Amino acid sequence: MPVAWSFHYMHMVRIPAGFPPSGDDLATLGRMAGQVAAAFRSRLVAADFARGRDGRWWFVEAGPGSCAGTAHEMVFKAVARRLRGEIAELWPDVVGGPF
Repeated sequence: MPVAWSFHYMHMVRIPAGFPPSGDDLATLGRMAGQVAAAFRSRLVAADFARGRDGRWWFVEAGPGSCAGTAHEMVFKAVARRLRGEIAELWPDVVGGPF
């Protein structure tokens, strides 16, 4: 079950064009992330997606979460809390939030 999303290049692009994703985009990304995660046995999976010029979202890559990082502190902490079995409250902003 997907927990959160974040824009990966926050350290390079302060205000990315097209973010935050629309509700429809988040629903699409959440569905795609769930499909990708189903191929793994890891409790934490990181999946990367990119929006094409045509507006569609494309799967780029995925792997166990241990190889991933996030520059979005609140997303990182919410995911860590969720992995510990705690309630992970997360409020959305322009570059990250819950699914």
